Amino acid sequence: MKTHWIEREVTGSSMRAYVAEPRGVPKAGVIVLQEIYGVNDFVRTIAEGVAREGYLAIAPDLYHRTDPGLDLSRPEGQERGIAAAFATTLPQIVADLTASGAYLSERLGPEAQIGTWGFCFGGSIAFISATLPFVRCAVSFYGGSIARSPVPDRPAWIEQAREVRAPIFFAFGGADEHIPPEDRETIRKALDGRGKHYEMHVLEGEGHAFFRLGSESNAGSREIWPRVQAFLARYLIL
Repeated sequence: MKTHWIEREVTGSSMRAYVAEPRGVPKAGVIVLQEIYGVNDFVRTIAEGVAREGYLAIAPDLYHRTDPGLDLSRPEGQERGIAAAFATTLPQIVADLTASGAYLSERLGPEAQIGTWGFCFGGSIAFISATLPFVRCAVSFYGGSIARSPVPDRPAWIEQAREVRAPIFFAFGGADEHIPPEDRETIRKALDGRGKHYEMHVLEGEGHAFFRLGSESNAGSREIWPRVQAFLARYLIL
């Protein structure tokens, strides 16, 4: 595996992205979507783990317009990370996702199979990614901005449910203090009512960001990681 940074021009701004490449020919591509803390060590580690599974991974810097290169630690960076996340807009996010998908298609060919995997802030963006035509599947870990919007005057992203095109894999902690059961039910009802394909996994006893320390860090992570692997393989390896 090898890693490197690239830069892409997106809507007049230079977007940096971390790329992790597998050994040999990639199976497909995965866009890794950051938490509020930027493309930090956790996000880079996830991209590298995806690459070890045989996928070409790209983790775009979604803050490149306002806070380029932001790389924060937890919990000290929480306030700044929230402010940076709130400064993003849906059209900007779609543009960044599209540019990341274009990079993967350039590398893998026009028939490239592309998925997404996001965490917290990025988990909500993974939901949005499932509305885009080039995304074959999306993995959303504890996306707290799907059922309700944390930003005044911004609609909750569940309102985009009718536009969902790709299957979505949701993972939530059953003891998540930030995402109550009623939010999960809101997501279920919106997607069920429109006949959308999804899986929802609730890891009982796990809190928010339970995957943050890796796939072997706790019972929930050990349980969910093989399911993510199987989901990606099902939709991306044809």
